[in-house]
Amino acid sequence: MGPKKREILAALVCLLIPTLAFGAISSISPSQINFGEVETFIAINGTDLSGTVSTTVVFTGPAGTIATEPNNASNSLLLVFVPVEVALTAGDYTIDVYAQNATGTIHSGPAAFSVVVPEIESPPLMSAPEVLVVEALSASGANVDYNVTAISIDGLTTYPVTCTPPSGTLFSLGSHDVSCSASNSSGTSTVQFVVRVTDTTPPVLTVPDNIVSTEAVVTFTATAVDNFGGAVTVACTPPSGSTFGTGVTTVNCAATDSFANVAFGSFTVTVTGGAPLLSLPADIVAEATGPNGATVTYEASAIDGTIGCSPASGSLFPLGDTTVTCSATNGFGTTTGTFTVTVQDTTPPVINVSDIIAEATSAAGAIVTFATTATDIVSGTVPLTCTPASGSQFPMGATQVVCSAADAAGLTADATFFVTVVDTTPPDITVTDITAEATSAAGAAVTFAPTATDIVSGSVAVVCTPPSGSTFALGATTVNCSAADAAGNVGTASFTVTVVDTTPPVISGADDITAEATGPDGATVTFSPTATDIVSGSVAVLCTPASGSTFALGATTVDCSATDAANNTGTASFTVTVVDTTPPEVTEVKATPGSLWPPNHQMVNIVVTVTATDLTDPSPVSEIVSVSSDQPINGTGDGDTAPDWNITGPLTVELRSERSHGKDRTYTITVATTDLFGNFTLSTVQVKVTQQPSSKKRAVSP
Repeated sequence: MGPKKREILAALVCLLIPTLAFGAISSISPSQINFGEVETFIAINGTDLSGTVSTTVVFTGPAGTIATEPNNASNSLLLVFVPVEVALTAGDYTIDVYAQNATGTIHSGPAAFSVVVPEIESPPLMSAPEVLVVEALSASGANVDYNVTAISIDGLTTYPVTCTPPSGTLFSLGSHDVSCSASNSSGTSTVQFVVRVTDTTPPVLTVPDNIVSTEAVVTFTATAVDNFGGAVTVACTPPSGSTFGTGVTTVNCAATDSFANVAFGSFTVTVTGGAPLLSLPADIVAEATGPNGATVTYEASAIDGTIGCSPASGSLFPLGDTTVTCSATNGFGTTTGTFTVTVQDTTPPVINVSDIIAEATSAAGAIVTFATTATDIVSGTVPLTCTPASGSQFPMGATQVVCSAADAAGLTADATFFVTVVDTTPPDITVTDITAEATSAAGAAVTFAPTATDIVSGSVAVVCTPPSGSTFALGATTVNCSAADAAGNVGTASFTVTVVDTTPPVISGADDITAEATGPDGATVTFSPTATDIVSGSVAVLCTPASGSTFALGATTVDCSATDAANNTGTASFTVTVVDTTPPEVTEVKATPGSLWPPNHQMVNIVVTVTATDLTDPSPVSEIVSVSSDQPINGTGDGDTAPDWNITGPLTVELRSERSHGKDRTYTITVATTDLFGNFTLSTVQVKVTQQPSSKKRAVSP
C-alpha cells in the first residue's frame, strides 16, 4: 500500500470516530514478529470485525499510526499484512479495527502487538577514517594517533581493536596502509585505511636588505632553509651579478622545497650616477607574414637616458637577419647596444581540403573531381599534388586522399581528406499499366514481371503487392512494388491492373431448324438457345422472330442476341426452314363409268374424279399416270385389239371394252395427286369389263 493510500485510510479512521457500536477482538496471531519480517500476515479473531462498506485495521506505536485494509475479511476473522513501517520499527503496538456499515461504524480493539529485535550475534561493526592526512613535524615524519571502533550490531557492546601499525606510530613522509581488526564469538571484522604524512610548510626565505650602489653591476646573497633544516635553492630576478640601471630596481626571489612548497621575498637595488643603463631585448626571431618579411615590434629602454633604435620598432623587416642598433645618452655618457631580428619562413603552406561525399554512378563507384588549393604566406599559391588525383575513379566507401605542397623555402605541408562514395539512390523500377480480360466473375489471374535496375547493384529483385499471378477483381487495382539495393535504398513504383470484360456472351443452341408445315401459314416453331458469359454466367437470350412464332414456308433467318452485365452483346443467327413434305390425302377416287359392257372391243371414255386435301395446297392436282389390266392386251384369240387404253387427259382415259375367254377384265387406273411442293400421293381406281346382273340376263337370252 502506497503512502497516499495510507493517508486516505488514516483520514477515514478520523471520520469514523466516534463509533456507533463496539465489537471485540478475541485474539491475534502472531502477537509478536521479529524485526525486519516484512510481508507477514497476522490473523485477527473476534466478532463484528468486517464491515459491509469498508474495513480498516489501524496499527499505533513507534512507527506512528498506520492504517491499512485487510487482505481477507469476515465477521470473525481478518487477515492483514503487517505494514512495512511497523515491521521495520521495533516496539509495542496496539491494533484497532473499524468496520463501517450503512448504519455506522463498529470499533473493535485495541489488541496488543509487538515487533522485537532478535538476539542474533554477528561479527563486530567497525568504523575507521578512509584517509587520515597529517602534517609532518620533522624530516622523520609525524607520530599519528587514530581512533578505530568496533561495536555489536545492536550498538550495545564494544570490542577491542588491534591495528597494524598501531595508533601513535611514527610515520615517515608519504602514504601508508593501516589494517585493523576486531573479533567476537561470531567472527572477525577487518578494516583498512590510509595514513598520509605531508609537508605543506614552505621554506624560510632570507633576502638582503635594500641595496644602494654607485656601480651598475650588483651582487647579493639570498638563502632559504626548509622547515626540517635543509638548505633550499633560491632563484632571484634579476639574478645576482646583473647590470642594474640607474634608479630603483625590485629584485623578486623564490625558494621551492621538494614538496613544491614555495616561499617568496623581495628587495630593491638602487644605482646612482654613470652612463644610462640600456635594456635591449634578446635576439628576436620572427615569422614572416608575407613575401616582404614581417613587421616586428620590440621593447628597448634606457634608465636615466634618452634612447633611439634603428630600424625602429614596428618596421617591416625583410627575410633574413637584420641588426638593430640602439643608443642611450645622458650627462654622464652614451651607451650603445645591438640585437638581431631574424625574419624566417618556417610556416609551411596551408592546404585547404574538406571531406567529399559523392554519389555512386556505378558498381565501380564514381569519378570525383575536386579543387583543393595550397597557399603560403610567403610564396603565395603553390602547386599541390594529391593522390588519388582529382578525376580519379573512387570505389564505394571512404578513400583517403593525401595532398602535399612545398613553398619556395622548401617547407612542405601534407593534408588528407576523405572521398566517400555512397549509394543513396534507390533502384529504378520499370512498370507498365496492364489491361487484362476477365476470365471469370472473380476477375482474372494476371502475371507481370516489373524490373528494377540500380546504378550500383545492377538488376535487383522486385516485390509487388498484390504479387504477380494474383487474381485481380474487375476494375482497377493499384499494384505497389518495391526494390531494395545492397545499400538498403528502397525504390518504389506503382501501376494499375485494370481487369475489363469486353468478351460478349457465347450463344449456344442457335442451330438451323427444319420444321414441317402444319398449315398454309407454315408452322409454329419453338427453340431455346442459351448464352453463357465468362463473367456474368448465364444470361438471357433475345431472338427475332421469337420462339413460338409462326414461320412461313421457306427459310426465315432468326437473329439472337445476349447482353452481359458489362453491356457486351453476343449475337448468333440461325435459319428456320418450314418445309412441306407431307403428300396430299386422297379421300376418294372414282371412275365414271365404273364398268364396261358389252365387250365389243370399242374404246370407252372414262372420267376419273379425285377428292383430295393437302396441308398447304388447297387445290392439289391429280392426273392419271398409268393404266394396267389383269388380262393380256392382245393374242387371246378372242378378237382382242390393241391398245386397250389411251390416256386422253389428266383425268380422262379411253378403255377398250373387251375381255378374254369370257372372263371379266379389270382395269386398274393409277392416279397421282401432287401438291405445290411436289409431294404426291398415288391412288387407284378399277374399271371392270363385266356384265351387270340385268345385262347378263339380256346377254344370255340371245
